[in-house]
Amino acid sequence: MTISVAMIEDSREIQGLVEDLLCHIGPFEVVGRIATEHEGTVWLDHNAKWDVAIIDLVLREGSGFNLIRRYREANEQARILVLSDYATTPIKVRCVELGADAVFTKGEMKAFASYMSSYKRPVPKEKPRQH
Repeated sequence: MTISVAMIEDSREIQGLVEDLLCHIGPFEVVGRIATEHEGTVWLDHNAKWDVAIIDLVLREGSGFNLIRRYREANEQARILVLSDYATTPIKVRCVELGADAVFTKGEMKAFASYMSSYKRPVPKEKPRQH
């Protein structure tokens, strides 16, 4: 079963690095490559099914901070990960407050890879049966 990933990152180099990493550690498929806050909002409006969002905080236009909450509200079952050079301790706390499940600096790729390799797609909750 493929795990679909939306990647909000304006650096093509980082996009490629993360995509290669995901390809080697699991059944991941990048279904969205997004470079700006506006593109991230538009993409979200047209794509209801995704399992993981990887969000950079500093984008070509806009901020990943604004997308964390939007993506969390759009898909409560999904994982929201922040991957940013600017993930200091106070920034990490703020990201979690906004709805991120985990926050990594781009220098923590080994920890990021470990986290992603242990990712399991959430099992949808069963609706109670009506008698």
